[in-house]
Amino acid sequence: MTQSWYYAAGPHRHGPLSRDALVRAHQQGVVRADTPVWREGLGDWRPFAAVAAGLGIAVAGAPPPLPGSPALPPARRGLHGAWVAVIVLAGLAVVAVPLLAVLAAIAIPAYNDYTLRSRIAVALAAAEPLKAAVAQSVAEGHCPTPDDAPHDVGGRSAGDVAAALAALRADPAIASARVARDPVAGDCVVHLRFGDLGDARIDGTRLALSIIDQGGWRCRGDAPERLIPAYCRH
Repeated sequence: MTQSWYYAAGPHRHGPLSRDALVRAHQQGVVRADTPVWREGLGDWRPFAAVAAGLGIAVAGAPPPLPGSPALPPARRGLHGAWVAVIVLAGLAVVAVPLLAVLAAIAIPAYNDYTLRSRIAVALAAAEPLKAAVAQSVAEGHCPTPDDAPHDVGGRSAGDVAAALAALRADPAIASARVARDPVAGDCVVHLRFGDLGDARIDGTRLALSIIDQGGWRCRGDAPERLIPAYCRH
């Protein structure tokens, strides 16, 4: 098999050349005795004088190898490393971008629901004093209505209900709050309407909290069930 030769001129490499072409380059003065040459099988670049004997050429006064780092052998044919990296990254992008889109489609709504449930929980926590006052009033034997005239029903708990209602109505998360007796079941019911919670799915929706035996509460409303407390879900 004919071996291919390369020679270096300054920072540039030339080749591949046949043996005869390399010899002619030397005869023409292009390749000198100290010109680095290389072929497959040589461990490193060598001055032409070091391989001239193998080419059947006598070169007198062969100089030592050039100082400094030896020139690199010619690059192997194929894709450059940078292009390989680009192709790999492009392949990863083809897979990763749709995957990220799917994850975002799942995670973002779930996170929004979580934050909204937290706001609802805070709003309902503000209603706890009212629920406690209503429960006490029911224990005393009456439902504190009408809520805007607590003295009409008497009892200390009626005043507590009025104070709790006033505080709750000042909360921007609650658009309205009132206490009324259910005309059918006869239960004492706390009616709440949510104010500005930052989401159209819940703003303006209503919850009705009815006191039941042993001080418990049941809940019903028109808000999406996944956003309200578990005891309010049907």
